[in-house]
Amino acid sequence: MSRLHVLIIIFVFCLLGFFTYGTTAGWNTLLSSVGMSSSTFSINFDSINSGGRDDSSSSSYEMKDTVGEVATGDSSSASYNLSAGYRQLDNSYISISVASDLVLPSLGGIAADESTGNVSWTVITDNPAGYELAVKTQSEPSLSSGNDFFEDYTPDGGTPDFAFSVDSTTSAFGFSPEGDDVVTAYRDNGAVCGVGSGDTNNACWDGFATTTKTISQDTSSNQPSGTQTTLSIRAANGVNHIQSAGEYSAIITVTATTR
Repeated sequence: MSRLHVLIIIFVFCLLGFFTYGTTAGWNTLLSSVGMSSSTFSINFDSINSGGRDDSSSSSYEMKDTVGEVATGDSSSASYNLSAGYRQLDNSYISISVASDLVLPSLGGIAADESTGNVSWTVITDNPAGYELAVKTQSEPSLSSGNDFFEDYTPDGGTPDFAFSVDSTTSAFGFSPEGDDVVTAYRDNGAVCGVGSGDTNNACWDGFATTTKTISQDTSSNQPSGTQTTLSIRAANGVNHIQSAGEYSAIITVTATTR
């Protein structure tokens, strides 16, 4: 009997320079001040000054300016950074929810068997260009126990397989993403992946790699509720394959990035 454990590591990066946080044990709470808010809208910051424009431009540049502010600029201490001033706050943020490590049900090693589990993340950003969510593994093969391992799933063609399929003489470990923002490669027309706009449950299977694979993206802000992406993770054994007993583990890194 093989026990399967997937360690989830989360990173989030804001390319516009507001937050860069990461932790292998959990997720730091995103803190931000809101100037005014209601149940539907929020004004994240406001300013009282003597003038300024938001629409100055040329053929090469755009400029937003403010006249009449005092005590603006950057300052810091051992624990905090402060960017004072109305325009200093004119940046985007991104956050990602906590996801616990995933323990898959035990898998039989002397007959055809499969084990599947799900893990989800919610990404929130006010970036008008949206975000990307990507996954990668720490090592190849991803799921291993000493010298024993499951093969990383390899689709038959250039796109993910609609159905998870493992050869009779081997074992395999792969994933399938689901959610409103799943990229085209993992969408389907009910039979084939990479075409159509469908998102069939437990369809469009791919294998992890040490290079990142983008699974979800959006091209606009999604605050305040954000968007959830669920990753189905599966290990399977072929009917004529003997998988050694042991505790198998994989380390998967998940990265949320503003576009």
